[in-house]
Amino acid sequence: MNKNEEIRIDVLRLKHGQWSLGAKERFYFWEFLNLAKRFWIIFICIYLQHQNHIQILLVLFVVVTIYVLLIYFEPYDSEVMQKLEVYSCLALILTMYLQTYFITSEGQSFMENTFV
Repeated sequence: MNKNEEIRIDVLRLKHGQWSLGAKERFYFWEFLNLAKRFWIIFICIYLQHQNHIQILLVLFVVVTIYVLLIYFEPYDSEVMQKLEVYSCLALILTMYLQTYFITSEGQSFMENTFV
């Protein structure tokens, strides 16, 4: 690689680095995968807001899929970034799992008896 190509690559990284910052070079697309995850979670929450069980299952499917890919590929250079993404996915999974408890009749009666 000659000097001009290196300069051109550095300029591209400066212009578009926010999309792949922290990811390994071969996982340049990982931030787009994160954007897709956010899009699908928002889409599911907006358009399935009256079907709670289906909503939770679909969000769990999206998050668990991203979690498995994250564990399998380890796309981040930094171990800290990798752990933060893993913990973020685990927090979403735990939140969705606990939400299934609270939308059942047992969870609703617990909330009514405890806080009212």
